[in-house]
Amino acid sequence: MKANCDYLISPGNETTDRKSQTKFIVAKPRDYAKITRFLQHLFAWLFQSNELQVKQRRDRQGNTWWQAFDPNTNESTSFGSEAEMRSWIEQRYYR
Repeated sequence: MKANCDYLISPGNETTDRKSQTKFIVAKPRDYAKITRFLQHLFAWLFQSNELQVKQRRDRQGNTWWQAFDPNTNESTSFGSEAEMRSWIEQRYYR
């Protein structure tokens, strides 16, 4: 069977470069999510700041809530609405 590419993919994630016959590993699609998640955590850790981190979360039922983390105090809290989150931030940081 003739292939029209410079690379052959063989069983076990190995790929062979036809020109140099050098073998190298190719990541499977499910591995990309793990690699991406690892790199996101690595960059977040390397470039972390001391600023308040606020995230909007959603559960499987579609309910939304707000989560805050203060790296200075290592405290985390959650609220059911954006208004509650804003009120907490104003009370805590803008006294």
